[in-house]
Amino acid sequence: QIQLNLKVKEGSYYSDDYIVIDFWIDKKLFIPTKIKAVSTEDDVFQIDILKPKINHKFDKNVFEIQYPADFTIDKVIKLEETSSK
Repeated sequence: QIQLNLKVKEGSYYSDDYIVIDFWIDKKLFIPTKIKAVSTEDDVFQIDILKPKINHKFDKNVFEIQYPADFTIDKVIKLEETSSK
């Protein structure tokens, strides 16, 4: 699994509710297998995805992506975007 840590940006829509949201991504399927969020009150929530939206980007005004120390941007391999026809 790959861990993706999202730090909520100050002043964003979610900044009053959450500090960070962590995703654990399946390496073969490239979908989240586990999501946990830490609230501004230090509560930890596990989040279930009921209706996933595939190939939608994160709003850069809401989240700031932080990579693990041994992970650099040049190691990011983007998935091919699919078009629905």
